[in-house]
Amino acid sequence: MKSVLRKIWLVVGGIICVIILIVMRINKVENAEKVKRKDNSIGLYKLSLPESKLGEYTKDSARYSKLELNLNEDMSFVFSISTPFVYDSSGVWATKEVGIYGYNQLIYNRNREFKNQISPCCFNNDRIQIKLPISREGFEQVELLVFRKVN
Repeated sequence: MKSVLRKIWLVVGGIICVIILIVMRINKVENAEKVKRKDNSIGLYKLSLPESKLGEYTKDSARYSKLELNLNEDMSFVFSISTPFVYDSSGVWATKEVGIYGYNQLIYNRNREFKNQISPCCFNNDRIQIKLPISREGFEQVELLVFRKVN
């Protein structure tokens, strides 16, 4: 009876070890993907007016054509100009999820609770998008901002 219980206990222990190793491997792969996403995301992005949906701000598109987003290596970000349709022009960014539905996140300096997702766009590695970015208080929200990587 004891030998049967010992064998069962050894099998269960082996299964638990295998599960732990699988979880550790998944975490290692996920961390490597986050590093790769971070490295690929760093750079300067320019607003793509034809692909963005600015709504009522379309009439001022000449002004907003100069809008750039810089995702810095130190995980800070800066928009080149202040706009009514983006809550704050600076903050930090983070790599959040990886895989097919992966995204990065902007966290604004004025209020760390206000965040926007940045995701790859248009089946193209040189573009990112922000859907329904948080606007400044009292201003209309835009539907979509698409940025093209400059460098």
